[in-house]
Amino acid sequence: MKLNIKIMSLVIMVTGILIISTFAYHIGRSKEENLFNYAYRQNTSISINSILRSRERSLNQSLEDNASWDMMVSFIIKPDTLWALDNLGSTRKTLDLDFIQVYDLGYKRAWAVFDPENRSKLEKALTKDKLQIIFREHPTCHFFEYSDAGLLELYGSIIVPSLDIARKTTAKGYMFFGKIWDKQVFTDLENSSNSFIDMHNLEVTGVPRPHAVDNNSQEIPVFLQDYSGKNIVRLDFNSKSLYKADIRLFYLFTLIPFALAFVVLILFYILIRRWITLPVRKITKSLDRQDDEGLSQIGSDNPEFHLIARLVSDSFGYRKNLEKEVAERKNAEERISKFAEELQETNVSKDKFFSILAHDLKSPFHYLLGYSELLKSEYPTLNDEERKKFISIIHSNSQRLYNLLENLLEWSRIQTGRIDFEMEIFDFSKELKQGCETIRPSAHQKNIRFESDSFDQAIVKADRNMIRSAIHNILTNAVKYTPNEGLITIKTKTEETSIEVSVQDSGIGMNHDDVAKLFRIDVSFSRPGTNKEPGTGLGLILTKEFIEKNGGSVFVESEPDKGSLFRITLPLYKA
Repeated sequence: MKLNIKIMSLVIMVTGILIISTFAYHIGRSKEENLFNYAYRQNTSISINSILRSRERSLNQSLEDNASWDMMVSFIIKPDTLWALDNLGSTRKTLDLDFIQVYDLGYKRAWAVFDPENRSKLEKALTKDKLQIIFREHPTCHFFEYSDAGLLELYGSIIVPSLDIARKTTAKGYMFFGKIWDKQVFTDLENSSNSFIDMHNLEVTGVPRPHAVDNNSQEIPVFLQDYSGKNIVRLDFNSKSLYKADIRLFYLFTLIPFALAFVVLILFYILIRRWITLPVRKITKSLDRQDDEGLSQIGSDNPEFHLIARLVSDSFGYRKNLEKEVAERKNAEERISKFAEELQETNVSKDKFFSILAHDLKSPFHYLLGYSELLKSEYPTLNDEERKKFISIIHSNSQRLYNLLENLLEWSRIQTGRIDFEMEIFDFSKELKQGCETIRPSAHQKNIRFESDSFDQAIVKADRNMIRSAIHNILTNAVKYTPNEGLITIKTKTEETSIEVSVQDSGIGMNHDDVAKLFRIDVSFSRPGTNKEPGTGLGLILTKEFIEKNGGSVFVESEPDKGSLFRITLPLYKA
């Protein structure tokens, strides 16, 4: 049997079960009264409680909003009958209250206004003993009690200034609103809740009297409390149910179709597993493992998946050939990409190398040409001391030029990977002192002062020329960017395993972005010194490469107009 016929048969069986279940549902739905009544009862109960709470919040809000609290405080101290009639009297009429009563701190009635028809019945509703209990723990209250006029609802509050919204200050007096639950109140509640109400006085009977309840009605009990929290009234809200009968027949009609559906689902699972799941699992496992093991187990009795299994098996051979070809092409592309990157880096290094030559060779030649020209033109007028001085300067700069050329050649060999390290064991402090002496003439021309501690011996194993060039670049940089009359401070700190030299200048400094560019060869960053000395920005790049090649590190701290601090660390040599 073909797969599409098998699946169609299962679909027809499931469709039949759904039709039977739908028929059973429509029969059982007519019997669901109890479930509906339960939900209806819950919703009605929530609605009734919401109506009562809404009424309570409304009257309580009126108590807070309609009272002029600051004037009430004054009224307790000095009663003003005209003000009370004008304000509290109008509040009673506006809110349809049956009385408003105001008491002083001694629980003596300071003023009251009553509904004329019920005045004599309501005057005795509140006693001094009750008042003392009511406000013992809470600044406001809401409770019910019976009076000669009927069920009375009361709202009370201590009298405090209007700014004391939370009523935290000491009470200045007390005020009560009262409303008799007359026929109109019950009518409003019945209309709002779509119910009719039975009221039971629990103070008289203790329990509500028994009464007949229609089987088709829903009864919701609600209790009302007095000032002590005791239930004194029970209100029974009764409403008609929309349905009748029970749900038992619904269970009977739905149980059989659901049981049948369960059996069919099990059968459906077994057949789907045999016809679809197992073949798909074998094919998926074969694809994950990239081999055709297990595909031969899919027989010709399942022709669709048998064909798929054969195609998958054939595809493995095609894929291996394709992967081999793709791998070869990928390797070729990676080699080309690597060559392109190396070529780009070589071009960048070449450009920087020529820039270094243009910059660092130019400066010494200024001294050589300048002093040699001066020596040539003014020779007869110069004394021996001046001639020796000029010759010394020419010699010093020639030596400097020679050393610089050596360092540049070493840097070029670093970039091309052909440098040979000449590791030596030497005293780093001596190289530092020599570097300071070499740069001192340039500092003297700008009247820059050098301050330094005595440099302790620090034995390192490194390439001496690289370290010498790094020291020279750091000190040259400090002189270049320090203004006339400036200060350069050089300190060393020897740790257990390393030596650190710090060069602090009082120069122009740099912002955070410029500091980040110092050691990047792919970013052109250069600026003239304080006396317009030219620069290429490559000296510090050389310094960093030389120091790191010898196992050290370079750190920079700088702020605009506050100078810069360069720190070089190198590992100490341990014999």
